[in-house]
Amino acid sequence: HLIAAGFWVGGLFHLVLTMSSSTSDLDGRQRLSVLHSAIPMFTRLAILSTVLIAITGIYNSWIHIDRPSALWITPYGKTLSIKVLLFIPMIVLGGWNTFVIHRRARRFMESDSETSDHVKVDRAFRRSITIEAALGVVVLLAAAVLVFLQPAREHPATTETRTMTQMK
Repeated sequence: HLIAAGFWVGGLFHLVLTMSSSTSDLDGRQRLSVLHSAIPMFTRLAILSTVLIAITGIYNSWIHIDRPSALWITPYGKTLSIKVLLFIPMIVLGGWNTFVIHRRARRFMESDSETSDHVKVDRAFRRSITIEAALGVVVLLAAAVLVFLQPAREHPATTETRTMTQMK
């Protein structure tokens, strides 16, 4: 789970930190060419990572949470809920980059006209991956907090509820 998250978030930081410095000397069309190539390559890694994160996350949740109500009555469940809620916009931003930004870059690459709109595409991509990377850091911090919390399955609030249900 953490290895897949590390690849995804680490890849985002690589894009944020190295892409701007490595493409700073390029003109607009060349920058779009790099962007046009980088997005699909990273998308393959990101999709594999998110699938692994989702599968292992569901499995971990199944092991540590015995009922849905534990998601809002235990510290573990609340932290896990925050982590999942932050994971969703990361996926949305990844989809935005793949289906919107990449298509715009391709459209500019295929057109013969010289416009300054390529700057907007480049800026939108940088903003999007920066936000996605920042969200990734918060998700990783939430994962670090989860390590120190008592699993919801073992939390007194859920064991009391389970005991009261069994007594009825």
